[in-house]
Amino acid sequence: MAYQWLELKLPIPDFLVPLPTSFWEKQKLGCDPQISLGIELGKILSIPVKPILQRKFDRDRFLTRGEFHTKIQLRVNKNEMLCDRRVLITAPLLDDAQFRYAGNELKAHFPSQIDALAFAAFDS
Repeated sequence: MAYQWLELKLPIPDFLVPLPTSFWEKQKLGCDPQISLGIELGKILSIPVKPILQRKFDRDRFLTRGEFHTKIQLRVNKNEMLCDRRVLITAPLLDDAQFRYAGNELKAHFPSQIDALAFAAFDS
């Protein structure tokens, strides 16, 4: 991922934000692969990793539609300064909807640029 970013000669972001993993996925896997990937990518690009997003149960969607779903939101206690900063959102698997949810959540805090980078999963 880092090689692709550097090869395309894209500007280095100010910090990296990994997509959040749900509580149940962390328990099932025994770790948080999204943060682990973000930390390693941050080391290669020499940028800080800020896990400022969290996945929360979407109670409104459950009450209105009867669907179990999670939503992505900024952590309340992690008021990071995003204004006029370049942010890179990362994930191991490409999920356009999750990147859009995360981008919309970050957009409310006025970053200058939001980019996303992921490995793509292909079915054979």
